[in-house]
Amino acid sequence: MQGITVTAFGHISSLLGAREVVLASDGPLPVSAILDELRSRYPLFSNYLGQLKDVEENLLILAQSRELQMNSLVQPGEEVVLVTPISGG
Repeated sequence: MQGITVTAFGHISSLLGAREVVLASDGPLPVSAILDELRSRYPLFSNYLGQLKDVEENLLILAQSRELQMNSLVQPGEEVVLVTPISGG
């Protein structure tokens, strides 16, 4: 069974306690299910997402150089990248 690799950068990696997490999956998963699985495994990540007004606006979710939405499907063997957007002047 192939998994879906979640690679986290910045603050997200500290919330997960690792830069990379592999989720077991034998079929495609929507991004929302991937985030739900991470929430259930990592309480600090769950708390962080709970504080966001809009997850899609405050968390950049990428796969194969494209931005994903909550209903986007991720195939086993693909890598999902989580990044907190940087703002400033």
